[in-house]
Amino acid sequence: MRWLIVAFLVFAPRLAMAADSRGYMAVITGECKLSLLDNFVPCNSKVVNTVANGHLSMIFHQDRFVFLLEGLSDRQPNLENYYMSVSQFTILEKNKAIATDTSMEGECHMSLNAEGSELYYIYCDIYDRSKGALFRFHLDNIISTDRQPL
Repeated sequence: MRWLIVAFLVFAPRLAMAADSRGYMAVITGECKLSLLDNFVPCNSKVVNTVANGHLSMIFHQDRFVFLLEGLSDRQPNLENYYMSVSQFTILEKNKAIATDTSMEGECHMSLNAEGSELYYIYCDIYDRSKGALFRFHLDNIISTDRQPL
């Protein structure tokens, strides 16, 4: 849980700007796996999703690393599918950003039930064309979502 506090503190300045917006923070629990090279490896079962003042993020964690995916736009063509664009990717270690890539492209796809009330999975697939880098973050078999307004 320490990583969640660290990630929140790193992200807090952006959230502070959202005092007058209708933002939220959700802690989503499921089966997490990520791929930074070719193979998927397990990651922490809790993923954080925030929406604040038009700024969107998804936060994943594995061992001592925190992975922050950020974007400024989203779309929801129907209740079953929500897409968050990703334009920046940051890796944090020991409370400090060790790498940031602002040339990222991709999105996080969230699959929901027909009423939009239950989340099934989150798949974030992002890449940097200039570097040929592909990163994948997946949360399957979601068992709980704790959503709190900011």
